[in-house]
Amino acid sequence: MIIKNFRLFFKTPLYYLFAIILIIVFLATRLYNVSNSLEFFVDIGRDHLVLLEWWNSGKIPLLGPGISYFSLHLPPIYFYLNFPIFLISGFSPYSTFITVLIIYISVFLAGIILLPKKEYKIVVLIVALLIS
Repeated sequence: MIIKNFRLFFKTPLYYLFAIILIIVFLATRLYNVSNSLEFFVDIGRDHLVLLEWWNSGKIPLLGPGISYFSLHLPPIYFYLNFPIFLISGFSPYSTFITVLIIYISVFLAGIILLPKKEYKIVVLIVALLIS
């Protein structure tokens, strides 16, 4: 009975209204007083120097940001996703914040679209668990 009603919930406008309210609450909590709450750490400066070097030299970075605990590097997809926002924002230190915000909202919207589909339910729940 509960599962049947839960499946019907995905087909109602209330489901989409709930999703819109969640996005508004997410944006409100993230964007409230961001100029005072966002701290500029060393790794953001290092990453912006890599992006600025990419812009000046035209050489695409093949290694991602380094991890301070071990001598490992993350994949460079972080730079590839951050670079357009870095250019659009005029080399602003807020570009990393904006990029992460766009990624979170995109993943949330993909989850809202895919969650009602039965074959993607496990994948969406695993991604939601990993991103939270």
